[in-house]
Amino acid sequence: MDGPTYDEFTDEGFGEVFKKLEAWMAARDLKPMEWIAFFFDAPDEASEEGSSKACISFEGKAAPSGGVLVEEHPSELVAAFKTTLDAVDGPEPLYERMFRWIEENGYSPSSSAYVREIYAVNPWETPESETEVEFQIPIVKKE
Repeated sequence: MDGPTYDEFTDEGFGEVFKKLEAWMAARDLKPMEWIAFFFDAPDEASEEGSSKACISFEGKAAPSGGVLVEEHPSELVAAFKTTLDAVDGPEPLYERMFRWIEENGYSPSSSAYVREIYAVNPWETPESETEVEFQIPIVKKE
């Protein structure tokens, strides 16, 4: 995988940014693999510009253009919880449990991203009961 593509989160919201990324990819015959939301701040701190990114991963190569950047994101160790959107009453309680598990099991969050959500389908165009999501927190083992 040479992606994902991404665009900075704007006032348009993730749904609109994902639509723009999908159109950009379609024009280049790139097939979307995963829709990813990166959050770089805690939810109560996420008001600053640039605290979130919308991404779509893909296989292949593409050059940045039209305001869309292309980056490679290396794999890393994460604490993860997979479910469907309809089974979660907001992500905050889930993230609280995940952070507690991380601490209790000898890990700490890494500095790459606060949290991320990875969707197998576009969550703004798919019913919640059919939208599988993996909530992830990048982690490192405490020494």
